[in-house]
Amino acid sequence: MTYTSKLDEIKDYIIIDILSGKIKSGDKLKDRKFFTSKFKINPHYYLELVEVLKRENIIEERSDGYYYIFDNQKIGLLKNQYLNRYINDFSANLNKIGLSLDDVIEILKLRSLANG
Repeated sequence: MTYTSKLDEIKDYIIIDILSGKIKSGDKLKDRKFFTSKFKINPHYYLELVEVLKRENIIEERSDGYYYIFDNQKIGLLKNQYLNRYINDFSANLNKIGLSLDDVIEILKLRSLANG
């Protein structure tokens, strides 16, 4: 995945952990130090991240920090959003190597037959 900003990279890290079940609704967002250390970013990016996640209704602020808030509907929307993004990336990469989606479907059919 190609990122246009560190903020996008960090947001993807969080969303993937939500979609894979590593992060549950009600879990506390890791602190600024975790993100500045893991992603080698200026602390300002953490504040931007918090604002984006709040705006997208992924976290909420409580008296002792930020907590994830999402339900099955939000997870479904995120899965659909990421699936479409991955499909677009996949399709673009196929074009780079001179293959079409039909070519890939045929290859997958042959692999499926070979694997039983």
